[in-house]
Amino acid sequence: METVRRVLDLGKGLAEIGDNEAMTSPAGKRVAPRAPGNRAPRVPRRALGLFAGALVGGGLWAGLVYLAVGYGQQVRNGQASSWPLLVLTGLSAMACLFLTFLAVASTWRALVSAPETEGPPRPVGGRRAKR
Repeated sequence: METVRRVLDLGKGLAEIGDNEAMTSPAGKRVAPRAPGNRAPRVPRRALGLFAGALVGGGLWAGLVYLAVGYGQQVRNGQASSWPLLVLTGLSAMACLFLTFLAVASTWRALVSAPETEGPPRPVGGRRAKR
């Protein structure tokens, strides 16, 4: 019982968790004010469209693979009339996956590429060129 009383007495001299004046005051911040035109970069609409196309393509590919597996089971059971459908769905799934990969690569390129910024032209050379 004595230990519990000592533990409870320890917290009496401490500040409350919400009392954090040192972190909320603006003094000591070494951050330049934001320029009016500087905002967080936005995701380009082209990248969003390509990403949606990649998602749709992935869903279509999964559906075509599911159908191809079903036709493959029918062929294994002796139904020879399912061969053309198996070949058609297999080739379609392959083409769909290829287009999905292209859409993913284009999405990545649209997100990673640096936007063209307008400003003064950079001088040719570095510090040594100015000497």
